[in-house]
Amino acid sequence: MPLNKKGKKIMKAMKEQYGAKKARNVFYASKNKGKIEGVEKKLLGGLLVKGMRQLVKSKPYQKIRKDIQQKTAEAYKKAPQNDPTRKSYKDKKFMSGLQKLDTQRQKGEKLLDMSQFLVKEARSAGRKDMTRVGRGLRRASVLFLKNQNEKAKAMMLKKLQKKKVN
Repeated sequence: MPLNKKGKKIMKAMKEQYGAKKARNVFYASKNKGKIEGVEKKLLGGLLVKGMRQLVKSKPYQKIRKDIQQKTAEAYKKAPQNDPTRKSYKDKKFMSGLQKLDTQRQKGEKLLDMSQFLVKEARSAGRKDMTRVGRGLRRASVLFLKNQNEKAKAMMLKKLQKKKVN
């Protein structure tokens, strides 16, 4: 996983103290033990947990992702705020942000469906290790969807509060 600013700083200090090879070993051992936290970048809003990379890279998901992006783009083109004759830049910016959140939400729902399928298949095959991974994926997907819904709700509330009623 790529390191964030804090992780890079700690890694640099360890390289000075231990040398390049041993620093990596000490750093990741400390991270895995829980002595160092918050040193890796969160990808996809923290969604890329163990096992999720394989789902995201899979051919079925890639096809679904393209379809979702096209469908939401078509739906948002029809919105009156995206009308080219409108002069308001803020409306267009708001709608593009909402479109992005909607696309991410739909992708998250598909990942949730795929992770539920994985859990079901792993249980029927008696694979406890894969069931555990699948549950982690499902939990991460649910939290991601909850976060996306909260962001969309906050955007809508902010937009509604700015309107003045006389």
